[in-house]
Amino acid sequence: MTALNNELSKRLSNLDDEYETLLRPLLNDLASANTSTEETLAKDKFKKQLSEFIKERDEQ
Repeated sequence: MTALNNELSKRLSNLDDEYETLLRPLLNDLASANTSTEETLAKDKFKKQLSEFIKERDEQ
């Protein structure tokens, strides 16, 4: 999992800062999740952040 996390981190750094900021917490939460419940919580947290991100973009 560490190798996958490192590779994804490299690829995230190639994205625009706003997208990297959006995706990096999801990657970190999923990498540190030890149970399916923690994975689900990470996904739900990301969905909420994504919704807020889209709402902010629509307001601009």
